[in-house]
Amino acid sequence: WQSRAGEVAETAEATLWKPEGARALAYLQGRGFADGTIRAGRLGYIAMDRHENAEAWGLPADHRDIWIPRGIAIPWRAGSVMWRLNVRRPGGEPKYCGPAGSANALYGADWVPRGLPVVLVEGEFDALAVAQEAGDLVTTVATGSTHGARQPQWRRLLAKAPLVLVAYDGDKAGEDASAWWLDILPGARRLVPEGDPAAMLEAGADLRAWVSSALADRQGLDVEETASHCDRVTCHAVT
Repeated sequence: WQSRAGEVAETAEATLWKPEGARALAYLQGRGFADGTIRAGRLGYIAMDRHENAEAWGLPADHRDIWIPRGIAIPWRAGSVMWRLNVRRPGGEPKYCGPAGSANALYGADWVPRGLPVVLVEGEFDALAVAQEAGDLVTTVATGSTHGARQPQWRRLLAKAPLVLVAYDGDKAGEDASAWWLDILPGARRLVPEGDPAAMLEAGADLRAWVSSALADRQGLDVEETASHCDRVTCHAVT
């Protein structure tokens, strides 16, 4: 499964920068993402819906065919492992889906050991938005849903961060999930976005100031000193 998902993701990544990916690329740019962020996230474009034999994905022969939906491909990698391939569809429900066989994971997990404070968000685009604007100040990870990444390995990883800012949406689902993380991560704090971070970026909000303010509120954290130890790049948080 990991091998086939990696092949699909790599083909989609190349397609995004070809003429057939122009509309998808324009969509991402229109949401405020710089080309460097799009490349760092290794986003791609799957040009058409298709179905493949389950055995090609390492699944049992009696498994239904694997649906690969058309849309923007978002690969989830941790180390050398492909955990998930999520696709943002241009229309229809569900808005996000991917090939059967994906595993629950933590998007951007490889960057947590950098030792910076962590901003925990729900969606991959939220993570990319914060990383683009404040990637020298924080590491940003996404759970994919309000109930994602609750497995022990991801909880242990986040527990090693000096600070976790839980930035789920301010709706009931977001507040309930935030309370769960705040309960299990000592010292974690709530950071409520205006909608969600990706929407804030698209609207032209100052995401860097939003993050900086939350960090400055933590006693003893010198935001400028933190930034001086890490050169600012387009996107740190995603491998």
